[in-house]
Amino acid sequence: MNNIKLIEPIIIPLTLGIIILMVMCILALKDICRKQNKENINKDISEKILTILDREEHTISSLCNELNIEDEHEITKIIGDLENSGKVSLKGFKEVYREDGGEILLAVYKSSK
Repeated sequence: MNNIKLIEPIIIPLTLGIIILMVMCILALKDICRKQNKENINKDISEKILTILDREEHTISSLCNELNIEDEHEITKIIGDLENSGKVSLKGFKEVYREDGGEILLAVYKSSK
């Protein structure tokens, strides 16, 4: 009987510790899966971008329109990775004129094949 009274105060903190550890493991696995999924998606987008740029030159904006993606920042990062690997190169700039007469230069990319 005395042994049970000694173990009883340890059971609740030990159980809580195990539950907290399990929750931390689940969150870590969820984060790993999310990162892996994002890498797979980016790989698919990279392949699509290369296919598009094999046909013709494009700006980031026109790639986003063709791929139906709103996040230009993500496409810019993917283009940067492709450029660093030598698969895509900057071919020049496209001039776009604003209503106030100002000019915007958009980078134009092409496959390096």
